[in-house]
Amino acid sequence: MRLVYARGVDCPTPSALERELDTRLGAGWQASPDELARTITVSEELTREDHAVRIEYSDGSGRPMARQVNARTCEEAASMTAVVVAIAIDALAHEREIAQSAPVPHASERTSDGPLRPAVPLPSEPTPQPPSRRRVHEAGGRVGISSGFGTRAAWGAGVEWGLVGRSGFAVRASLEARTTGNAPAADGRARFSAFTARGEACLTALRLAVWFSLPLCAGLEAGALSAEGLLSPPTVTGTGSSVVPWIAGLLTPRLRLGTTHAFVELVPELRVPFTRHTFTFEAPERVVFSIPPLAVGVSLAAGVRFN
Repeated sequence: MRLVYARGVDCPTPSALERELDTRLGAGWQASPDELARTITVSEELTREDHAVRIEYSDGSGRPMARQVNARTCEEAASMTAVVVAIAIDALAHEREIAQSAPVPHASERTSDGPLRPAVPLPSEPTPQPPSRRRVHEAGGRVGISSGFGTRAAWGAGVEWGLVGRSGFAVRASLEARTTGNAPAADGRARFSAFTARGEACLTALRLAVWFSLPLCAGLEAGALSAEGLLSPPTVTGTGSSVVPWIAGLLTPRLRLGTTHAFVELVPELRVPFTRHTFTFEAPERVVFSIPPLAVGVSLAAGVRFN
């Protein structure tokens, strides 16, 4: 028997699969390079979340057979692929032994037209099914920097939770707090702060490598934005605060590095505030900050994954 590795086979690798087969079948199952032998083709199919391996061969009667296994890790892919290949090798060897031991039929056993009756093919061995995989929960934290919340960029931190499916579809929710700190504002100084909650949906994820993907996400952010003048005589001689509701749309593609149990994401953010408001100093009145129609930011998120 000879294995042929087609496109994209890097999980499982040929060496990992052959070690699994040696464990199940013992040494000597593989034909030498100059020996005429049946072939079994192994190829990896690209999917968004797991490893899909396709196994193709012909049974003893020449019928094409195909099996596919889906695994969450390379180790599972190697083990499950080896089970299917080992079953196929055993079935083909059994068919060959039966064919070699079968007696040559007499002329009376031929049909009226002359050719021998075709042999009844052996039933195919059942393919082991991978364990069912539910959606995966994710929990973690994030830090980031964003424009649009004050007269200078605001630093923020928060927590997030997500529910991710096999196809790449995901829903996420997060809570964040941001502040500009003591920032220049008109002819004085002010502090801008925001507390927001956001919900996001990722409709798909582009698979770039085994552990690297690009989820495409969008969402809505809501909360409150406050501004407080800081004493800075003689231009600001009294302090007060102003609070306005905050609502914004979000476009957040995620550059994601993930394993079975953890993930790290770099998240560019395009923010479209729906809130329109201008903060001012009084006596005399002068403009401090107007919420812009468009803002950008970037955040870094990391966390754990679990069922």
